[in-house]
Amino acid sequence: MRQNLTKEVFNLQTQTQVTSVTKSTRDPRQWTVHTSDRGIITCSQVVHATKAYSSAIEPSLYGIITLHPHICTKVIPSSIFTRPEKTCRIRMECYWMTGQCIVSIRGDGIARFGSSNSGQKNFNDWLKTHPERWIDDGRSGEEFVTPSVEKFAEEGFVRCVNVEKGQGAV
Repeated sequence: MRQNLTKEVFNLQTQTQVTSVTKSTRDPRQWTVHTSDRGIITCSQVVHATKAYSSAIEPSLYGIITLHPHICTKVIPSSIFTRPEKTCRIRMECYWMTGQCIVSIRGDGIARFGSSNSGQKNFNDWLKTHPERWIDDGRSGEEFVTPSVEKFAEEGFVRCVNVEKGQGAV
């Protein structure tokens, strides 16, 4: 992979669901990669990677892809925020918590928080004492990020008061 990164012919397909990989029937030096959404891709080499964990399962990728747990929060607002007839509106801009934070608000009202936020440092410190959770994507309701997200919801969803807390409809 390191050598291929220096070549101009290197082709990196990301977020492509592969359904099967077979030897090409036309050329024994080629592979046929069948994908769910991009059709068939023919290539001479195939590197399988899944998320940032690829370096943990394929030693040759160590140092090229570095795994680091990060907080990315999905917020499903109460249904009052997603009804167009209500007077509530969403401030469609990046909200800067402590440090940099990227906020993406989808058309259905779901907000995703990524990058750095005030809970990331505490989360990193916690991971040092819980290394077995380093590659756990199934965590939710974290005390490291929930206060920051609640602060954003209170300040970022404007002209809405006295709204009951809780997850909205998905």
